[in-house]
Amino acid sequence: MTNIRTRVLCLGMLLCLLDTCCWRGALHAACTVVAPAAATDAIGQAATYRQAGQFAEGKTVLDAALAQQTEPEVQQQLHTALADLHKAWGDSLKKRYVYEEAIAHYEAAIQLDREARPKEAAAGLTALGQAYFDIGQYDQAIDVCTQALALQREHGDRVQEASV
Repeated sequence: MTNIRTRVLCLGMLLCLLDTCCWRGALHAACTVVAPAAATDAIGQAATYRQAGQFAEGKTVLDAALAQQTEPEVQQQLHTALADLHKAWGDSLKKRYVYEEAIAHYEAAIQLDREARPKEAAAGLTALGQAYFDIGQYDQAIDVCTQALALQREHGDRVQEASV
């Protein structure tokens, strides 16, 4: 099976040959990393499991795909999908009043998002703070929401800052 990245590279070179003025676009297309089909399939399959409420199965699929991928960009896409799965899993558990498990999944999502998607990490911190508040751990809730607020301010997101 031909790698998608190789296809993109070949397409970029072909465009460059057809029109020498398009070398910048061809170079950009060649350098853009597209997830291999197996990773894309895993992300899609995990999303389907997430929508069906079968979070453990989705996590298994993403963990297996992560074990097979070596490219950092593709691993980041898989980590993003895994973070989204953990956040949804936490939301589902919180709706069923299973707060301790929800907290564990929110923390996993935050850990995955903290570097690559700080705005999503702030949203996860807000959800985590709400879970702590719901179980009466008010000091923890305040600490976590303060962290969320600091992240929102750091990234200049005034709308989300107001929601914390």
